[in-house]
Amino acid sequence: EAARRAEALRARRERALAAYAAADTEEAAARALPPYSAPLPDAEFLTAEQATALGAELLAGLDLNVSPEESARVEAAVAHAVEQAPSRPVAAARHLAEARDLAFTANWRAADQRETAEWAAQQLRLLREPLPPLPDGSAPPPVPAAELAALEAVVERGASVTARQRAEIAGRVAERETALRRLYVTQLLRRSLAQQARRLERADDEGEWGTPTVTRVAPGIQHIEWAPPDWGDEHWLRIVVDRAGTLRVLTMRSVREHHEDTEAARALDRARCREAGALLAALADAAEAAGLPLEVSFDEERPVAGVRHPAPDGRPVTARRPGRSSSRRDQDARSPRYRSRDEGTERR
Repeated sequence: EAARRAEALRARRERALAAYAAADTEEAAARALPPYSAPLPDAEFLTAEQATALGAELLAGLDLNVSPEESARVEAAVAHAVEQAPSRPVAAARHLAEARDLAFTANWRAADQRETAEWAAQQLRLLREPLPPLPDGSAPPPVPAAELAALEAVVERGASVTARQRAEIAGRVAERETALRRLYVTQLLRRSLAQQARRLERADDEGEWGTPTVTRVAPGIQHIEWAPPDWGDEHWLRIVVDRAGTLRVLTMRSVREHHEDTEAARALDRARCREAGALLAALADAAEAAGLPLEVSFDEERPVAGVRHPAPDGRPVTARRPGRSSSRRDQDARSPRYRSRDEGTERR
């Protein structure tokens, strides 16, 4: 009789493992292992058959990553319960309760180790992935060998990781993600602005305004400047990409003498701000379509006075024809999304 019950325990575990191996999805694999949902019967009326059935469910539901030592403890508790059920049902029930507690703890520990190993493998892949060329001051520092070794130990040997190690590694990953986001944002903006210029169909007569210029003004901080071809030399857009890859957008105008600050000039300022709102809305749409949504806000205030950054070869960027009003785009301008201020060389 004891041999028959032992065979029943073993057979139930083998069926669970076979179902787990045959599962083609994570959900199906999880369903293959019993969830320990059956309640324990009254201790005084526990039979050997009930103890065998419940013990079989406990053993069948053990996570595949449970250590042999923990599995052996669960098996021993179940064996005691099955053995004592005919003559000492109350004691058998205590052994079953102990087996269930051991199984819960073992499964929780195995799941935690698996999640930690998966996390470590992801971090290793991210930290070992070669970075594309980054502007000066944008590249994150190299990852210490000790941190990589700690991750390798988790993946290969199931070693534990401390909270401090997790925090340090998370910081390394965040540095790389920030650098990549800043690079991708810059590339996306340059591409989107170039597309804006092509859509305006001024390629033959746009001068250098049709191509955005990118200037590194401080370590990790870039200014992207661009203007539609018909804006002339007076106004342009300045997009500031900071160390975190976030954006600040400014409508710029050249510095004026007092006698140049006429009502007509201020009216042109307002028109340029309205046009900028539509351009920025299109830019945000392009970013969202590329899978990198940007929080870009804008308000129709007067531009910020400043000086245009020179071209990469050091020459000043100028338009080949004077700016003109854009009443058609004023009418078509969409409600802009946002705008913020930047500290730097600009002044009111």
